[in-house]
Amino acid sequence: MVASMEPTRAEIIRGVPVHCALRGCGQAMRGKQRGLYKFSRATADIDEFWSHSWHTSAWMKFFTAWYLNCGVIAAAFGMVGAAPGCILHAVGALPATVDNSFCKSQWSVLIGVTFYCLSFMFWRVRKLVFLDFLCINQEDEGLKAEAMLSIGAILKSSASMRFWCVFELASFLRSRLKEEHLSIRPNLMGPVLLIGKAGLMVLLVAWPHLLQVFAGSDEIMGSTLSLSAGLLPCFLCLVYVGRRFCCSLDTLQQQLGKFQVNDAKCYCFTVNHVDDKTGERILCDRDIMMKCIGIWFGSATDFEHLVRGHVRTTLLRELTNPFICTGKSSWPLVL
Repeated sequence: MVASMEPTRAEIIRGVPVHCALRGCGQAMRGKQRGLYKFSRATADIDEFWSHSWHTSAWMKFFTAWYLNCGVIAAAFGMVGAAPGCILHAVGALPATVDNSFCKSQWSVLIGVTFYCLSFMFWRVRKLVFLDFLCINQEDEGLKAEAMLSIGAILKSSASMRFWCVFELASFLRSRLKEEHLSIRPNLMGPVLLIGKAGLMVLLVAWPHLLQVFAGSDEIMGSTLSLSAGLLPCFLCLVYVGRRFCCSLDTLQQQLGKFQVNDAKCYCFTVNHVDDKTGERILCDRDIMMKCIGIWFGSATDFEHLVRGHVRTTLLRELTNPFICTGKSSWPLVL
């Protein structure tokens, strides 16, 4: 049933708006918010599949999903807000806010930053995503079982995928064998870009005032000192996050280079195939996964070669691409 990639019934394929999945700073991703199943609805097309992996930082997933879904809209609102501020100051409707030779007014910066932050905080992205904690009824064992049997169909109905695990990656690859592009986005991308944006906004707001602090120096020296004082904290944060990203990239490419399906972690093994609530024996997830991979790819070995070759090569190409945030792709994944 799983390998057929067909749902038990059409209503089992469900999606939830992004703003519901991200509410409460991603509490659903951390398993701390219940009762949101009512916000999901049956659908034939899911915009993004969000895997719920307990081995990945929920905060990293939240910030990356938040940025990828709201960043462009926030930037657009920021530009729209900055333009009137600049125009109104130019025609004399708004007074000068600072007095130095480099900058006479910060209205465009202040209004633009305000619009950017408000839209980032309150814009409600309505595209549908699948997040198991929200789209699978956690209170009904029958519906949970149907959803697990239909996981292949859910992935097949998804236009893109984020935060994958081995079995879901296998399903997604199988449903898109004719696709030519695999685009990968790191979990650290959200925090890195958010820190960079925050640092830039702080610098833009503080720069004229820093210039006044260094007014005793000549203009060029004062400008250099103020720029350095504003950039240094942000630069140190970015260096720290960048180092973490490089270390995780090296670890990940090594893991994919020696990837084996048998190394995948399964919940059933952690509880010795016994339900800790009822004491009854539970099915082995690994057996189901191995049988499906055999049907889809011929053998686990063929799937491992695909991951070690195509996926690993594409990962290295994508994660070392300077245009990672703007590249187009057919099916983006976030690690």
